[in-house]
Amino acid sequence: MNLQQVEVELNRLYEALETAVDDLGDAGQAAAALDVAADVALDSELLKAEGTVPEKQARARLFASEAILAAKVSAAKERAAKANLSRIQSQLDVLRSLLSFMKV
Repeated sequence: MNLQQVEVELNRLYEALETAVDDLGDAGQAAAALDVAADVALDSELLKAEGTVPEKQARARLFASEAILAAKVSAAKERAAKANLSRIQSQLDVLRSLLSFMKV
């Protein structure tokens, strides 16, 4: 890899980093919104449910399961976005080190 290739790759990774930061922000916002929605759905169903406390809890989870699943999937997407951001940052660190070595 020559100096020009390293610089091209650095530019590509900086652009990917910007996109990853935006993606993480979007994923975090979606995860938070869906987490609140799941809590509200669960609480709402819990208030409507009849029976013993364990029965109420089970019914509430059953009826709020779609909202709970959506929140968990969104949280997983947020974790994936964080991992992608970390991966890009690591690649940038390696290329920066390589570039500084090549310039010496």
